[in-house]
Amino acid sequence: MDRITIAKNKTEQQRNLYKPVFFRFNNPEEKARFDELLQAEDIFLYDEIVPQLQEMFKIRNPTKQLTDEEYDSLIHEHTNGDLTSYGVWVYYPWSKRIVHLLDEAEFIEVRTSRNQYKITLRERDILATKVIGVIGLSVGQSVAVTLAMERSFKEIRLADFDLLELTNLNRIRTGVQNLGLKKVISVAREIAEIDPYLKVTIFEDGLTEENMDAFYLEGGKLDALIDECDGVDMKILCRVKAKELGIPVLMEASDRCTIDVERFDLEPDRSILHGFVDHLDISKLKHLKTNEEKMPYLAPIVGLNTISARLKASGVEIGHTITTWPQLASAVALGGGAVADIWRRIALDQYHESGRYFVDMEELVGDKQRKENSDVVPNPFHPLELEKLKDVAAKVISADDKSEIALTQEQVAAIVDAAGTAPSGGNAQPWKWVYEKGVLVLFFDRYFGFSFMDYKDTASMIALGAAIENVILKSHELGFETKVKYHPEGNSDDVVASFTFFPNATSQDGIEPHTDDNLSKVIFQRHTNRRITQQVELGQEVYDQFQSCVSSIKGTKLKFFHDPAILEATGRIISETDRYRVLSPQSHYDFTYQEMRWTEAEAIERKTGMGITTLELSPAHLLGVRLIRDPKVVAILRDIDGGKVLSTASIKNMTTASAMGLLTIEGTDQQAFLDGGRASQKLWLKATELDIAFHPMNVPVAFFQRLEQNAPDMPPGITPHIKELYNEFRDMTGYKGLDGNESIIYLFRVFKAPGPQILPYRKDVKNILITA
Repeated sequence: MDRITIAKNKTEQQRNLYKPVFFRFNNPEEKARFDELLQAEDIFLYDEIVPQLQEMFKIRNPTKQLTDEEYDSLIHEHTNGDLTSYGVWVYYPWSKRIVHLLDEAEFIEVRTSRNQYKITLRERDILATKVIGVIGLSVGQSVAVTLAMERSFKEIRLADFDLLELTNLNRIRTGVQNLGLKKVISVAREIAEIDPYLKVTIFEDGLTEENMDAFYLEGGKLDALIDECDGVDMKILCRVKAKELGIPVLMEASDRCTIDVERFDLEPDRSILHGFVDHLDISKLKHLKTNEEKMPYLAPIVGLNTISARLKASGVEIGHTITTWPQLASAVALGGGAVADIWRRIALDQYHESGRYFVDMEELVGDKQRKENSDVVPNPFHPLELEKLKDVAAKVISADDKSEIALTQEQVAAIVDAAGTAPSGGNAQPWKWVYEKGVLVLFFDRYFGFSFMDYKDTASMIALGAAIENVILKSHELGFETKVKYHPEGNSDDVVASFTFFPNATSQDGIEPHTDDNLSKVIFQRHTNRRITQQVELGQEVYDQFQSCVSSIKGTKLKFFHDPAILEATGRIISETDRYRVLSPQSHYDFTYQEMRWTEAEAIERKTGMGITTLELSPAHLLGVRLIRDPKVVAILRDIDGGKVLSTASIKNMTTASAMGLLTIEGTDQQAFLDGGRASQKLWLKATELDIAFHPMNVPVAFFQRLEQNAPDMPPGITPHIKELYNEFRDMTGYKGLDGNESIIYLFRVFKAPGPQILPYRKDVKNILITA
């Protein structure tokens, strides 16, 4: 056997040793074993008993300045002149060190003397009767060692199944020689080396359902449980047991020094974790396997609204550029001190409440003047007021704008109700309507259209065009003919179009033709479908019907792509621009504050935007969306070139689709986008009629438009990559772009899937229409 192997085997024999051995020379057996040890082993011996005795006499004579001679005399008298036999020789077998110490009572007296009177002698003695348990020894190591240093317990029970790894040494105070050592062994040794008289009991398998009774009760019931474990299931189960036994629970999460105190000893009916998990089925905990299954339990425990921006950003990166949640030594050390302080006051009957607390150093010691985000342009517009629009409508209606029939208020409301279901980017619904002098006037409400994704109002014009198509279809359904008059682009009144109405079968120039009138029956059924299902071929007859319904709008071009390579590449292009959308300050602001509705109450109140539940995200993806809500998180991701996970979602969307579709139109002016909007609505309604799922994915368009026109508001640093994506897209699809006088209306996918369970809200007709 080579020397390295021999040395390794010798070291391995020490791996599970953590209890010190005591030798008192007044015990002949112990004295004999001590002598044998010195002869048999390579021992390091430390004899500093004299300085310890000097300290003892110093603290016993606080009013007197003792001389060296007085110290010598006191020590000689106290030890009967036999320093070697006095006190205890403590052997630490894992390090082969023998240390000469005062015996227990004097050791405690001296070691705790500088606690006075932050901790009185009476309080010290109370603490010395307590039994505490610590589960999880990353943060828990700092807690346990701090408690030991303050001598805040009689016995400590440590539970952790893990081994020390090099990555732990960013926050766990130990030497590299302990790599591969069980954490419970390492902490037990550290406590023994600070105070060998403290009782340490270890649970090397961590806390389990099988050993829980022993951990809580064997040798006396715990006076407190300190939870620092990582497992979601055990975090909850340990509290269930603590509540059953009336044991208070403390927990510190190093991020923002978040501290939880649950006084089950004083509040036996208190909900665990402050009620954060009351809505969850705890009986399912044993069966949770994947992170996705655990997420609904973890999220309320962590507190997504209160964790730091850096932790949120790290959460986005887990499983992509990092493997787990980060922790820092400074935070862990702070947390250890905080928990030790709180436990001491609980034990001494000085603190009686429960709650979640934050000792956030960045908040407490940080710049009070915070820099505002100057990269975000606030919405410069105000919502159009319906009452004021009546006068505007009256002025823009010319003598030639005459309807031959007057609509009832119910008929007008029915038409506008149908128009209001038209799709719009982010469900912005950028329209207002006035019915005046028999004419229905459509206004562009720029307040609702203002968005990074609505470059030069093109997305709003598509939405308004879709609303125009719905007006025509609904009018035909009600038995009217209608004419559409388009108003000049950029007019100061924000009037887009006006409609006049005529009896059925009226034949005049400008009367809208009856093409695809049957689509009116599905106006209120149309919806966006974001689901992912198995890929299904639709058949050529479906695509032929799509082509037929858009052909009535002049200048439109509709292409479908089925090649898996093109679907994958398009999904990647969409995903990468999705990422830029989230990471760019303006588009992130629009997404967060203008488009998304983060609660059901907000969605109901505003009746615009996308309710978070309408996205039908998995728990993991829902967590990701909530994490990137914070602009500070996005700034961090931008700084580290992170958020690559945001570049994957749309790939699966597209690669499982039956086809990728591209609807374009000839022209680049307002009228082209209005006409394109009409065509897109006919297309979408046809898909609804055929029970085909339809999902617009237009994020790349806003970036391509800026690239084509050298827009100054292109997010910095991304232009070269956007250009690469744009050229790749053109090569794949044959899209001509601005230089070919062609504009994208919709980039979308079609597929077979059941409809969504929840749909976005729509503005009430009374809030978008006023009649004379």
